[in-house]
Amino acid sequence: MFLIYGGTGAIGSAVARSLIGAGHRCHLVGRDGRKLEDLAMSLGADFTVGDVTDPALFEKASAASATDGHLSGLVYAVGNIRLKPFHRLSREEVLEDFSLNALGALEAVKAARGPLTAGKGSVLLFSTVAVGQGFSNHASVAMAKGAVEALTR
Repeated sequence: MFLIYGGTGAIGSAVARSLIGAGHRCHLVGRDGRKLEDLAMSLGADFTVGDVTDPALFEKASAASATDGHLSGLVYAVGNIRLKPFHRLSREEVLEDFSLNALGALEAVKAARGPLTAGKGSVLLFSTVAVGQGFSNHASVAMAKGAVEALTR
């Protein structure tokens, strides 16, 4: 079983389609219940509705997806991009971006650690080239995704 956060987004749903097409089972996580249910039904996947800014979601989704105590993989395909000059970013905006992009990824991996270890599973996290390139107006996402990159080291 693969646990995919952001399962209804462009990247998450493409990963799910690819995995299911290769004969794997997937458990999708997303906030739009109707969209999530429709996609899950069309793919033959399980799902959990929730928002990654809710800390309780991660244990709930991990428990629902690892019914046999194992996970083959976790995909955190959640993210946003707030394009603003750094001097116009509010503290609240930066904290929102960090919570969604970095803290959510950390919590997802932590909650699934046991089933991933038992299943010798892999973790797929997404970053941005803005971390290393320093593009204008990408300060908030670059900081958050830089933290995601630190999770892999």
